[in-house]
Order: sequence, then C-alpha cells, then structure tokens
Amino acid sequence: MSTSISPEGLRAAAATWLASADLEVTAWEARHQARTVALVQQFQAGTLDAAALRAALTDGSTPRTRPAPAAPAIAVVPLRGVLVPSSDHILAWLGLGTSVTEFRERLRAAVADAAVTAIVVDVDSPGGSVRGVTETAQAVRAARAQKPIVAFVSGLDASAAFWITANATRLVATPSAEVGSVGIIGERRSVTRALAQNGIDVHVIASSPEKMEGHPAVAMTDAEHAHLRARCDELFATFVADVAHGRGVSVSRVREDYGKGRTLSAAEALTARMIDEIATAEQFGARLASGSLPAAKPSDPWRAELVRAQLRPYREAVARAAAKCRS
Repeated sequence: MSTSISPEGLRAAAATWLASADLEVTAWEARHQARTVALVQQFQAGTLDAAALRAALTDGSTPRTRPAPAAPAIAVVPLRGVLVPSSDHILAWLGLGTSVTEFRERLRAAVADAAVTAIVVDVDSPGGSVRGVTETAQAVRAARAQKPIVAFVSGLDASAAFWITANATRLVATPSAEVGSVGIIGERRSVTRALAQNGIDVHVIASSPEKMEGHPAVAMTDAEHAHLRARCDELFATFVADVAHGRGVSVSRVREDYGKGRTLSAAEALTARMIDEIATAEQFGARLASGSLPAAKPSDPWRAELVRAQLRPYREAVARAAAKCRS
C-alpha cells in the first residue's frame, strides 16, 4: 500500500544518510548521494511534493545495494633487457633493452589513468647503466603510494633492475628466477703496453692530468684509481639506500644479507626477504585475472578521506534540509 513521506520520516532518513556518509564511500555511492541531496532540495523548495519524492527514491534509480565491482584494469610496464638511460640508445632501438626514461613515462601514465587499478612491472633484466636508476627507483616508490605496484620476475632481476623493483609494493619471482647482484662494477682499460710492444706512440694533450683520466693510451695513476674507488662507493651507497627504503629493511641488512654482489635463487631471495613470494607465470596470471593484488600504500582510508571532503557540501545541504523539516 502506498504511503506518503512525513517530515519526521524525511528527518530520520536524512539523519541516517548523514551518519552513513561518514563511512568509507565509493564514487558510485557519491553519485547517488548527490542525487538524493538534489531530490531533498527540490522537496524543500516546493518543486517536488512528498509523493513524487517517495516515487523518485523508490523507482530503482537509487538502488539499495552496490553494483558488482568492475573487473580490475591492470597496466603492464616492461622492464626487460639491458637498462639504458634513454630511448635513443641502440639497445632500446633494437628491442634488447629498456630506457629508464621511457619506463618512468609509462609508469606516470599508468598512475594518472583513472581506469587503472594496479600496475605490474614485467621484469627480466640483467641491469645496465646506473644513469637515471635512482630517479627511477624513487619514481616507483612514489607511485606505489597511489596504486599497488607488483614486480613480477620471470627470469632475471639483477643489479640496476633490482635497484628499481625493490621499491615496488610487492616483488614476486618465478621458481627458476634469479634476483640480486646488489653492487657496482666498472672497468678501466689501458692499452699502453700493447702500444709500446707494437712501436706505436700516442701523444695525449689535455688541460690537466685529471682530464686525461680514462684515456686508454694513458696508464691509470694512483690518484685516478682513488677517484674511481670513491665514485664506486658513492653509487653503491645510493643503491643500498634505495633498496633498504623500498624493502623496509636496514642498510646493513642489504649489505650483508642480499648476496653481497651475487645473484640469489628465488628460494634464497625469499629467505633473505629480497622478494615477497614465489609463483609460476600461470599462478601469477590467475591472480591478475581474479584481481587479487595487494592494496596500495598508504591504505585506502586516505582515499576515503578525500572523497568525504568532496562530499562535505552535499552533507551540509542535507543537514540544512533536515533542519527545515524540524522547523
């Protein structure tokens, strides 16, 4: 049997709505709460009578239950092959490497895409150049605060690649994968003896002895060796700090337990807490299909707080409408 909506009923409904609006809300709830506010305002303005208000609230346009969640949209960002600074590097051209600059651009696009709910970094890389790597590690760490980022290692996650992926929300590796190689390596070649044996003279002219450092026709001095040693130590300290920050462990733990420059098997890496899980490609694919990826950092209450702030004007409008009912 049809019944009219009394002012007392409207007051009770408004109070219930105001209380529920303080709970975590979704975009779907926000749209329908905004519609309810508009209907209440029309009722208070006299442009909508009680019967029409009741009909509007019960016509199915404001459902009592949430719709089934949409299938999650997963963005896949590759980190494969040798890591190079920019996309104009020949290895990136040939498809044998990944530009860390392009990786960051793809990551930013995935974070900015409202349809993307999570990001998977597809990893199989021996590492590469250090240029741009700490910036990329920091970019991953910043992105994981907005959306969950899972790094999936299908083969190798070594050196500069691990430097980056250690900053994901979660790191998953296949049983046969290798992870680690935490360290810095470089070389300085000198051909001075070969030149002398073959009777070849090379005269290097430079503005200072330091400018000649690194030239293959000039023997390495003790001063150059000390400079390169210091640079290596500096880069290693940055590497270790980024990994420690990303994995939530101490710097000393990274230095002592993360392989000391060696790669570790997936089982060894899991024991050392370098990774979070071991899964086959099929198992990980099934998880992607089901949408069972970890929550973002920080947790979703922060997002709910943002939506509450956006809804505050609507809550205030309903409060005013309820106050008019009491008068």
